[in-house]
Formats: sequence, structure tokens, C-alpha cells
Amino acid sequence: MKHHEPAVWLETIWRRRRPAAWTAAGLFALIAAGTFAYPPIYESSARVLVSPNRAHYIVSPALQSASDPNAPVVNDREIGEQDLNSEMELITQRRLIEQALADMAGREPAPSLLGRALNALAGLPVELSAMLHGAPRPTALQRRARAAERRLSASVIRKSDLLEVSFRSRHPQWSREFLSALLKRYFELHAQIVHDARSERFFEQQILRRRQALHAAEDHLRAVREQTGILSLADQSEAIVYQLSGFQAEYRKNHSRLDGVNRQIAALEEGLKQSPMRLLKEVKSAPNPAYEALKPKVLALQLNRDDVLRRYRPSSKLAREVTQQTANAQSVLEQEDYPKVIERLSDLSPIWLGLASNLAQARVTAAALAQSQRTLAAEIQTYQAELQRLTNDGVEVERAVREVEAGNEAYLSYLRKGEQARAELQLNESRIMNVVLAMPPTEPIEPRFPRADLNLAAGLVLALFAGLAAAWWEERRDPTIYSAAAIAESAPAPVVAVLRACAKPGAAGA
Repeated sequence: MKHHEPAVWLETIWRRRRPAAWTAAGLFALIAAGTFAYPPIYESSARVLVSPNRAHYIVSPALQSASDPNAPVVNDREIGEQDLNSEMELITQRRLIEQALADMAGREPAPSLLGRALNALAGLPVELSAMLHGAPRPTALQRRARAAERRLSASVIRKSDLLEVSFRSRHPQWSREFLSALLKRYFELHAQIVHDARSERFFEQQILRRRQALHAAEDHLRAVREQTGILSLADQSEAIVYQLSGFQAEYRKNHSRLDGVNRQIAALEEGLKQSPMRLLKEVKSAPNPAYEALKPKVLALQLNRDDVLRRYRPSSKLAREVTQQTANAQSVLEQEDYPKVIERLSDLSPIWLGLASNLAQARVTAAALAQSQRTLAAEIQTYQAELQRLTNDGVEVERAVREVEAGNEAYLSYLRKGEQARAELQLNESRIMNVVLAMPPTEPIEPRFPRADLNLAAGLVLALFAGLAAAWWEERRDPTIYSAAAIAESAPAPVVAVLRACAKPGAAGA
């Protein structure tokens, strides 16, 4: 039908009311029968709170670290997704299911005859495979645990630290009892995982060993300090470096002063060389008798030479001898002073005296500075050797200190762990864990499936649509024309009039 006017639809439904009614009634009856005939499935649920605020004592208050006195005593870390997933895997593992079923042995409801037949038919492929390949066959408990595992579910409630655990079965009381037994086994397993009683003994043994190792390290450190005389390496090194720096500064200062004094001595010595020691005050003189006696002889020789040179050649033997005698006499005469000094009067130069006095003082100062320089150099070498010895011995002291610190840290670590182990043992014995049963397993009142009200409402809607579909199908299969709309669909000409036939009494159909 191409036309979708409500009148046409209503007319068609009314004309095909019988097949539509039978179809709708049959489908609704089938759904209702299935709903009431299907065995109900009940679901029991419980909620487990995974709490981070368990009284989980890391150390006792007396064992708090001095370096961090504000360290928390209680483990208050946030619960993450991994923690929740781990709890889900623990609570749904098959081992716990088998243990819970074993605890509930004899109280599990017996399956119906149809249920046993279906279970046997479902397990037939596994049995055949085990027979063909020689594989181990599961026990009855394992088969029951596998079936119960399919009906067990666990999920995290959104935006919370709650786990919701559900178990479905055909018996409401059995659902609650099995879920209670499963949670009991879960809490026992959780207590075993959190703490093992053997860990306390292990930590006690380790504490004893670490205490002995710590005492040995302390004795070794004491012996090293007595041997080297180092009590505080940092303080003693600082004191030696401070004194060494002072001596080195004094040495440089003294060296500078000594260089200045040496330059002053050199300048004074040069001044003494250039300055006369005495100054001439008065000179008394008289004629020299030797000079007076030699002078006439020298004049006579000179005259004789002149006479010989006039008579003889200068290269002759006589001329040379006379010339030589004259030269010798002239040389002797020149060696004799004409005025003979009888007495010279002089005084010491004040400039020279001042330079000599300053030079003596400078030499004394230089000697003192040189001695001080040698003393400072010896002191510097002594402190450098002491610093070198302190450095070499400090390595051994620091090694011994590190051994003591490492031993102390290990000892305190095991001491804390031992305290934690004892605290966990007491907490587990008191049933105080970080998982708490927030809501115990509930005994279901209404079945989880099937839901009669929901199934009947859905069946009613489906039956209505099925009846409409049946009416439409019946209308499409019937070639008879019942309305002007049908004529308009099949004939291109417009409809002028419609003649209706009068139905005979008792006749069926229009």
C-alpha cells in the first residue's frame, strides 16, 4: 500500500482482524508460557570495601626516624585500579570456588532431571576428547566449580572502592549460602597473603644478624678513630685548612717584604759605591827636593840630545841612546810631584754614613725575614703533610662511617619490618584487614531472570507489532480490491464512484 492515511490502515486492520488477533494472541501466549515455565534464576550479591585506612603500622611510635619525625605511622596510600583488579581476581579464582563448594558439601540442591541431562550433554565433548587423547578427566568437584564460575561475577562500582560480587542459581537460599562461604574463604586467603607467620621469625633472625654486624662496624670505627686520631674529619680538616691558609698568606706577605728589603739593599750598595766615604777638608804642601834636583839634569840631557841630533842622524846608535836617556829622565821627573803634600785633612761623608747605616739595618731586616720565611715554609710543609695524612686516613674513617651507617640503616629497616610483621599478625588474628565486607550476601526475593512483568510488557508490544505485520501480509496476499485506495494503486484512471454490495444475512465477509 502506497497510501498511509489512518483511515486506510484502520480499515485494513479491521478487515484482517482475525489473523492479526490470532497472531498477536499466539505470540503473547508463547512468551507468557515461556516466562512462567522457565525456571527462575536468583542472584545474591554482596559488596566488599577495599579500604586504604587499615591500621597498618609501619613502625611503632618509638621507632620513628629522627630525620623524618613527621613520617606517617599508618599506610594511607590511595587505592588504585590495580588493587581493585587484584581483589577481583582473588575473589573469583577457581580454587576459592572449589573450597567453598567443599565447605558446602551436602547442602547443594540437586539439579533436576532435565538439568542433569543438559549438563551431561554439555560435558560430552570434553569426555570424548579426554578418552581420545588420554587427558585427565575433571572430578565432580571441578565440574561443579567450573559451572559455578560461569555464574559468578565481580565488578567495581564506578567511582568508588567497592567491589560487587554476585552469584546466580535457581535457589535463592543456595545463592546466599554459597556466596557467604566464598567470601569467608576469600577473607582467609587474604589474611594469609597479607602476612605469613614465618615472616616474623625471619625478621627476628635478620634483626639479630644486623645487630651483630652493626656492633662489629662500630667497633671497627672506634679502632680506626683511635689509630688515626680523627674524631671529626670535617672539623679537623677545616681547622687545618684554616691554619694552613693563614701560614700561606703570611708566607706570601713575608716573601713580598723580603723582596722589597733585598731591592733596598741593592740600591744602598749602589749608592755606597757612588758616594765617597770621606770629604777632603784642607791640604798642606811644600816644594819637592827630588824634583828640584832632577830638573837641571833633565834639561842638560835634553840639550845634549839636541846637540847629538844636529851632528848625527836620528837612526844612529848614539842618537838613539841619547834620546832614550833623555826620555827616561823625563819620565822620572814626571813621576815626582812638583808641590809635595805635607798633610791632608778630611771628614767622613754624612751621606755615606746614612747609606751605610740604612744598609746595615736593611741587612739585619733581610736576615730576620729570611729566617721567618724558612720557618713559615717549614710550618706550611708540616701542615700540608698533616692535611695529606688526614685525607688519607679520612678515607678509611669515612669507609668505616659508611659501614656503620649502612649497618644502622639495615638494622632499623629490619626492625621496622619486624614491628610491621608483629602488628600485621595481631591485626590478622583480630580480623582487621584492608578489605571489609560492606554488605553481606543478600537472599534474593525476586528472580533475576525471567522478569515476568518485563517479559509480559515486552511480549505485549511484540504481539501488537506481530498482529499488525500479519494483517499487512494478509492484505498483500489477497488480490481482491476492497477500497478506492486499492483501485487508485492499480488503475491509472481516477475513481468516480464506489458501489457497495449488501451482505446477505449470515454471509461472512463484506
